[in-house]
Amino acid sequence: MAFSIGKQEKAKNTTGKNIGIDLGTANILVYVEGEGIVTNEPSVVAFDYETNEVLATGQMAADMIGKGHHGIKIVSPLNQGVISDIEATKKLIEISLHLTNLRFKRVNIIQIIPLLRNMITVYS
Repeated sequence: MAFSIGKQEKAKNTTGKNIGIDLGTANILVYVEGEGIVTNEPSVVAFDYETNEVLATGQMAADMIGKGHHGIKIVSPLNQGVISDIEATKKLIEISLHLTNLRFKRVNIIQIIPLLRNMITVYS
């Protein structure tokens, strides 16, 4: 699977990299220009009920589903391609980008969103 940057190629500068994020109902993909897909994880976040702290994301959180953990809520922030939990979505994107270990002074991020989208998706 490859992503095409298309018209964004002209906007590229020498100090940054282009990053594409495909935020899907099942998985989140992070593509880095020149490296390919660096993250392909389930779109799932595990929170502590009391502190609302993120305990796990991706495959680790998905592995907790159905295990009966007390005090932990498992969230799929996207349902049928639509963002249903904006805070969980923000955390999922933040942690997914952090896990790529990318260190750049300037980064161009392209988020892939469906043509028919709601206002929550637009403002995320």
